[in-house]
Amino acid sequence: MVIAILTIGVYWITVLTGNQQDSLKRPSDSNIGIDIDSNVIPVEAPTTLPRRLDGVMVAASEANPVPACVMIENAAFGGVRPQSGLSQASLVYELIVEGGITRFMAVYAGENSERVGPVRSARDTYLEFVSEYNCAYFHAGGSYTALLAVQSFSLRDVDGLREGGFFWRESRKVSPHNLFTSTENLYTAIDNHSWTKEDPPNYDTWKFVDDDLLSEANETANVIKIGYGGSYDAGYTYNAEHKVYERSTGGQIQTDEVTGETITARNVIVQHVQDGFEIEGKGRINWPVTGEGKVDIFRDGSHILGTWKKDTRQSRTKYFDEAGAEIDLLRGNSWISIVPPFISFEFQ
Repeated sequence: MVIAILTIGVYWITVLTGNQQDSLKRPSDSNIGIDIDSNVIPVEAPTTLPRRLDGVMVAASEANPVPACVMIENAAFGGVRPQSGLSQASLVYELIVEGGITRFMAVYAGENSERVGPVRSARDTYLEFVSEYNCAYFHAGGSYTALLAVQSFSLRDVDGLREGGFFWRESRKVSPHNLFTSTENLYTAIDNHSWTKEDPPNYDTWKFVDDDLLSEANETANVIKIGYGGSYDAGYTYNAEHKVYERSTGGQIQTDEVTGETITARNVIVQHVQDGFEIEGKGRINWPVTGEGKVDIFRDGSHILGTWKKDTRQSRTKYFDEAGAEIDLLRGNSWISIVPPFISFEFQ
């Protein structure tokens, strides 16, 4: 009798417990899910971005290429002028290299020109700017100290005297003023050296804005004159219709031999430096472009006075107004002139 009662009790406990366990069973995987609001629109990556070098809006895949920095001659003899490809450069640097003669370094990051040159030799001061961008540096030989520095700094180097496949000689011009390349060759050289497979460029970008978002400027500036001397005097005249400065050299409008068009700049940067020092005893000057100093910036027909700063060889040169804020630049190309104390400079 007792055994029968216990057996019946165990049976009912088992039944009741089993029912509770059944009621607490985990839902099947087919019933597990996350409610997704069908009205939520997924965020898409932007199709265009400002190009790091000049702020121009381009396809996202083209916004941060390895720049190509090219030494371009500006001698007033030897049939050098007009040069080719300067109008397509995102940046052009100008400074005195020796004997009062200026030379350019054009920086390309996606624009195209079938001919670029005449390509000339490396110079020390320009290596400070090359280092800012970790660009591929295209030149034809160089001064002894510059070539040593190229190796010492481990720069991305393409010397036309050693890698001639990316350059050619034009028979219509006399040597050494007849070495040319093209932007296609520049970009091919960068690919062939596998520099595009390394970490993408990470130099600081300048502060680029659209025309209607420019900060207030100090004063009007329609004409700029930089007295490098005679045939090397640089001038800019503002074209209000196109919002660009038209460039002249030695009192003559400067054109691009490829396009036949007047060379223009959206931004003109006059970077004042202290006296340089002669190297190699051949009149070649190295200018102090690391540090800080006065800068005059021109865009949209106006002038802003400020300070340039470059902390180290590898750091980017930045431009600040008198209040310490970074100066707004227009999207587009810029010409940068390095001006020591003995060079005259004026604007109006």
